[in-house]
Amino acid sequence: MQSFATALQSNGQDMLMQRQIEVMLEMHTKKIIQELKPFAEAFQALGSEIQMLKASIRDLKESRPAVEKQARLQVDDKPQEPPQRRLTLTPETAAQFGGQPERQLQPGDISIEKMFYFGNKRR
Repeated sequence: MQSFATALQSNGQDMLMQRQIEVMLEMHTKKIIQELKPFAEAFQALGSEIQMLKASIRDLKESRPAVEKQARLQVDDKPQEPPQRRLTLTPETAAQFGGQPERQLQPGDISIEKMFYFGNKRR
């Protein structure tokens, strides 16, 4: 009989411990939910703001005239040519080279030796 009473007592303690664990888990779950609630609200607010921004961008794209888009495409389609660089003689430099002012110089008009100094070749 004593073993039956001991078994009943241990069974009651097990049930009490199980109930205490359930209560503790419930309390912790509620606490975690309360802590995460502001984050969930912030994410919802950010999501709705993103949707509003997407809608406003879509409206702006649709409100632009088609002519402006087409003109922009035509400008972008043309390849840009690099500007041609031409050397002109000013009156000051014309006296040095013995030429006429405002004369267009060609690449062969000036020798490489005059353009670059290679240093003394004798040592």
